[in-house]
Amino acid sequence: MKFSTRTRYGLRFLVFLAMHRNGPDFIQLKQVAEEESISMKYLEQIVRLLKRSGLLAVSRGAYGGYALARAPEDITMREVFISLEGSLSPVGCLDGKLTCAKFGHCETFEVWHGLENAMSDYLVKISLKSLVDEYLEKNKKKTVAAIPPAPMERSVINV
Repeated sequence: MKFSTRTRYGLRFLVFLAMHRNGPDFIQLKQVAEEESISMKYLEQIVRLLKRSGLLAVSRGAYGGYALARAPEDITMREVFISLEGSLSPVGCLDGKLTCAKFGHCETFEVWHGLENAMSDYLVKISLKSLVDEYLEKNKKKTVAAIPPAPMERSVINV
């Protein structure tokens, strides 16, 4: 199962906003588009979905832009994925979008239902804050690891 580019980019957008919370109140879409290498047109589509879901606050005007509507610890990945994908259901019959001749007596229903529940249970445990914190911690370790150790001084022993 693959999630859409919309979800990948939308999640990157939200992470960007969460990581820049200590800066200006609202971040302009142009800044996100440039720093994340995402087209403005595509971000505008994503913003509409996130705003409709109550995840984004919007301010108009010269100093306007976008900010998280809630604290990052109060936004779960489940909410984000559902906002951008519409559903976590791996098959249409689980979310009622598809009626199947086998509905009600499908041999594979439990597999699809279990998969949906497993994804939901996993994503609800991850907050936007925990995702950002984990990224920052890993990035910090990489930065430290990238710095080569100072060369050791050699002592010369004259015999």
